Amino acid sequence: IIVDISDKIFDVEKIIETKMLIEDLHRALNNLNEEERNLIKSLYFEDKTLTEVAKKEDTNPMKISRLRNKVLEKLRKLLDR
Repeated sequence: IIVDISDKIFDVEKIIETKMLIEDLHRALNNLNEEERNLIKSLYFEDKTLTEVAKKEDTNPMKISRLRNKVLEKLRKLLDR
């Protein structure tokens, strides 16, 4: 029975840790400008490909790839604070 209790406590800790990470990510996303947020939304929340985003933006996938990498690096720095 004690093992079950500690397992449940561990699960609660994991849930709280995950919730805190999600809150950190939301704060970091709020620091992006509109173009950066739209790109992240398209690629990671709407599952669009680089090619689809590039076509919508009337540009090439390589430019979108570079912009994505720049935005991800910006998010990494914001989350490392």
